Amino acid sequence: MAVAAMMAISASVKATVKIIRVYEGNTVAYEQTYSAVDSVVFLDMPDVPEGAINGVFSVSSTKKVYFSQGNLRATYKNSEWTWSFATNQWDYIGGAVANTSINGNGTVSSNGTVDLFCWSTPASYYGIYNSTSSYASGKFLDWGANQISNGGNVANEWRTLTSDEWSYIISTRTNASNLCGHATVKGVHGFILLPDGTDPVALGFTGSPNNWTDNIYSSENWVAMKNAGAVFMPCAGGRFGTKISNANSEGYYWSSTTDSETVPYAFGIYGDHVIVTECARIGGISVRLVQDVK
Repeated sequence: MAVAAMMAISASVKATVKIIRVYEGNTVAYEQTYSAVDSVVFLDMPDVPEGAINGVFSVSSTKKVYFSQGNLRATYKNSEWTWSFATNQWDYIGGAVANTSINGNGTVSSNGTVDLFCWSTPASYYGIYNSTSSYASGKFLDWGANQISNGGNVANEWRTLTSDEWSYIISTRTNASNLCGHATVKGVHGFILLPDGTDPVALGFTGSPNNWTDNIYSSENWVAMKNAGAVFMPCAGGRFGTKISNANSEGYYWSSTTDSETVPYAFGIYGDHVIVTECARIGGISVRLVQDVK
């Protein structure tokens, strides 16, 4: 694969418009056009885990992660739960079964898929819980403890970001404000994170626009973002009991952090800002898992 990529680049650098094209066998795995190319550097990169996006993101001065390919889901069938990541980054369940048919004891009244979870404890069965008046007690139980069917299918490979890590990735890492921002992908509002070291200008991305009018992507123009390792977190709304609200206008993503056993934190996406803040344990919101770069 590296030889094919080098040959394509060497031929293209002489042209007025430079095209970097990477082949996997006879298939184009990546292609990007640039107005100027000063140099091309090949790096040995670790294998991207199954179920992960190929971008690398700093979440502290010493730690980097891969994001999962989509939001976490739990599917109930024949009295059993299976865990998976959404196929596409913009996918979410919203008000469909089984988000609206949770019984509150780790079961649903209709077979289906849940993707809005209350705070996870052993008593709440990873947040598949529907009380609107009391929270399930106990210490945090990470969703990554489960086997993710399209994420390697090995328990404890994935984890939930801490509140400090959410803050670092959106505010503190190098060029942070230019590497994230509101966006709309295939008509779905949400928030984009670009990998460390990405040139947002080359991708036509506007950092921190705080609106839904910039960074609009169809299936076709999302391809370059996908190839660059961009993460998109859809505004899937929230669940209170079995009622869903604010789908496609607000999004909330759990962290693993609490300032006491009763007050956890989440990353919130609103139409004009984002924030890491406290969130009620009984609220059902999205989960986006990560895996540490080893």
